[in-house]
Amino acid sequence: MMYNLKVIKASIKDIPYILDLEKKQNIHILSEVSIKEDLNNSNYLYLLLKYNEKIIGYIAVSFVIDTMDILSIVISKDYQKMGFATYLLNYIFDFCRKSDIKTVFLEVRISNLPAIKLYEKCGFIKISKRTNYYIDTNEDALIYKKEI
Repeated sequence: MMYNLKVIKASIKDIPYILDLEKKQNIHILSEVSIKEDLNNSNYLYLLLKYNEKIIGYIAVSFVIDTMDILSIVISKDYQKMGFATYLLNYIFDFCRKSDIKTVFLEVRISNLPAIKLYEKCGFIKISKRTNYYIDTNEDALIYKKEI
C-alpha cells in the first residue's frame, strides 16, 4: 500500500487542499493568510501526502538552526489509523537528520488521545503542559519533544 505514496512540497496553489482537509474534520489549525505567509518563509515547510495521486494529508513545520516545531499534521478521516501519519512523521525525521536538526517539538490537545498515542509511539516524550492553552475550549495543551 505504501508504494503508492508521494510526499510533495506544498505551494500556494495547494492551500485549498490543506484547508479542505481541516474543514472535512471540523478542525481549524491554520488560516489561509498564515499558510501563505509560511509558504513564503524559508523556515517553514508544508508537505502534502499523496496516495494514488489523491492528497490525503499534510504536515506543516517550522525550523530554526537545529530545532523544529511541528505545527500541524492532518490525515483525511478515510485514511486514518493506516500508518500514513507515521509515514509523514518519519519523512520529517529523515529531513531533520539531513538538515542537522536535533530536536523536534509539538503541542497537542490533552483530549486528542489518538494523536498522543501516535506521538509517543514515534518517540516523543511529554515535557510540559500549558493550562487552558486553547482559546476555543480552554483545553490544556501537552508539549512533546523528540531528540533526533
